[in-house]
Amino acid sequence: MVHRYSVGLVPQQDAVRVQSESTSLKVDLVDSERRRREAAARLNALLPRAADAPLAEPLRLMAPPNSRNLAQVYAQAREISPELSRERLGVGAAEKSRDLVHLNRYPDFGLALTNNRPRSDMIGPETWDLMVEVNIPLQQSSRRAQEREAGYRLEAARERVAAAEARLNGRLGEALAGFNASVDKARLLRDTLLPQARATLASAQAGYESGRVNFNTLIEAERQILRTRLALLDAEVEASVRQAELEQLAGAPL
Repeated sequence: MVHRYSVGLVPQQDAVRVQSESTSLKVDLVDSERRRREAAARLNALLPRAADAPLAEPLRLMAPPNSRNLAQVYAQAREISPELSRERLGVGAAEKSRDLVHLNRYPDFGLALTNNRPRSDMIGPETWDLMVEVNIPLQQSSRRAQEREAGYRLEAARERVAAAEARLNGRLGEALAGFNASVDKARLLRDTLLPQARATLASAQAGYESGRVNFNTLIEAERQILRTRLALLDAEVEASVRQAELEQLAGAPL
């Protein structure tokens, strides 16, 4: 366009259109800066810090891992999930409580040896008392009720583990579906659509220089590049957010 403008081949409306597009981009930049400041203020509020406290400039997003299947992620999360670990501790406590209750089926034996009188020249030889105590469980109905109660508590604890596993599987499935979709979308945008948009722009530039295409075609090609890059950034951000959700559920990095 610069060459055509220098030789007077660019219509006045094309030059005005360039200025209009430039102004539109500046407006978009102002809006983007507003959203950035709002996000920074929310982040500072969570820390908590002053709303205008400086923050480190964000680094480039890390490349997300490849798409994962639910079985892989769930197998990892099932071993180290904090929620499941907490529920399993409840099962262990219920099992120990049940075992203690079952011990009440058997008699308790107690043996005690007491030095009743120390040896003395005035009193005589020392004496010892040996005591044997036997507690026989006679209240069978009470014992059986305690055993049933302990069994119910153990069953409830195991059901809580099963419910937590099902809940974790569902939440992982939901987060993983979003993660895989975002990863696939980013790959298509980066490897297919963005190269096509660049090729379209190069073709439009060449056609405009030779006068074969109008300025609107060139502008639309530029817009397509911008839309594709923004869509790619959105997909990468969404993949990072979903990855963080998966790692939070699993309790460890993927």
